[in-house]
Amino acid sequence: MTVTISAMPESAMPYGGAATAHFNMVIPASVLAMGTNTVIIRAIDTVGNWADIITATIVREAVTYAITTETCTNGTVKVDKYSAEAGETVTVTASPDIGYELASIFVDGEPITGNTFTVSGDHTVTATFTLKAVTFKFSLDTFAADGVDIAPRTGGEDTVTYSSSISVQSALVLGGWCSTTNGISNWQYCVNGGAWIDANAAISERADLVSLGYEGAATAGFTNLSIPASALAAGNNTVEVRFIDTVGNALTMIKFTSVTKVETSTVVAINVTDTIYFKLGDVFSWKDAVYTLTELNGGTGEPNSISAGIAAGTITADTTGLENTNTEAQTITVVYSGDTTITDTVTVYFVAPKIESAKSTQIYYEEGATFDITNNNVSIVVSYNESTTGIENETITSGIEIVTAPTLVLATDAIAATQDVVISYNGSAEYIIEDAVVVVDFTEFAKVLVGSLTANDTVTELLKLSVYGTDLVTSDYIAVRNIAIRK
Repeated sequence: MTVTISAMPESAMPYGGAATAHFNMVIPASVLAMGTNTVIIRAIDTVGNWADIITATIVREAVTYAITTETCTNGTVKVDKYSAEAGETVTVTASPDIGYELASIFVDGEPITGNTFTVSGDHTVTATFTLKAVTFKFSLDTFAADGVDIAPRTGGEDTVTYSSSISVQSALVLGGWCSTTNGISNWQYCVNGGAWIDANAAISERADLVSLGYEGAATAGFTNLSIPASALAAGNNTVEVRFIDTVGNALTMIKFTSVTKVETSTVVAINVTDTIYFKLGDVFSWKDAVYTLTELNGGTGEPNSISAGIAAGTITADTTGLENTNTEAQTITVVYSGDTTITDTVTVYFVAPKIESAKSTQIYYEEGATFDITNNNVSIVVSYNESTTGIENETITSGIEIVTAPTLVLATDAIAATQDVVISYNGSAEYIIEDAVVVVDFTEFAKVLVGSLTANDTVTELLKLSVYGTDLVTSDYIAVRNIAIRK
């Protein structure tokens, strides 16, 4: 309450002394309750006497002021109340977008300290935001359009811009690693300045790079950072790629200024190599088959490598039920670019090998011994009908199976004899290696030969007398040693 008192001339009123005075009184609304109030005014004289001189009824009506917020760039601003009376406190909440931070809050164009202010009338609130300082290092290890590798790759500590033209029919896919103080939580891409879209990249820790001096646990690998062609507009596109760290900072790492979407709607037919051959047991692959595409205007595209087409996501084949142990003809359906109206069929054969020739070391066994093919050093040459299948002949030294092993038993009264070994390989027809094994009754064999020795002959000389040559390994057979000892 504010009271102003001033003296009145005695001549003005018939009251005596200096007591005569008039007053102006101000009662602030803040001391009144909302609604009806009873106010008593009293006078106090100069010696302390007082008396209530006025009793008044005063009604306080609310007077409120509008609090408005303006749209901000790179963030939003809100207040806890949008209307308030004079003297009330308003709290401001400023929320930056990912990668930005609050710079200042403004009330009626003037910056304030903190995030509160006192109402004195209508007010307008806004805020400004600035990009957070984010440091990073990165390496782009893989960079492919439709599965076809693109060079050069790059890395560093600044946003890298690619201005060379890139054509995309399926997807632009990136991979590598990136290091920031807070780690990587997500990758996003933006086409032609539009909304940022999650790239669904696979993110993994790269502790091996931390040891090389990159920033803390931040170092993370990423693969399959995919930007699909469906996200691109017709004609030329600008594509940006950024990372989001674990606390919400964002920074653009790569920018492509010339990405063209390749339309595929003109292709109406596909013609793939009719037959593909594989070795029995192999896994299906496209090998050296080729395809051509027929366009809507009647033209025919140049032949392309199937392997390149597969990598680009252009051609897929339904290999369900394909059996690589079956040598009969099998058919698969080929689909172009996911369009089941553009298909072709391919016949697949898994070809069994044919043994063209075989050779082995001739091994001597004593009658009744156990046969072991590893002693024979068997090798074979197999063919797959190269003129038809395109699969070249090959020499095989392992995986050879014994179909019929020699019995290692001599006929009655026989001193030595040769025997055959029957082999096969990976489903091939049987093949006979003739005279692969020599079976010898060494006791009787020695009796026949010992009479031919002279005083200076050695065991080797004894063996030279044999019609079986010097391939006999003397150290393996005591019977022959005994002959030498007796000699």
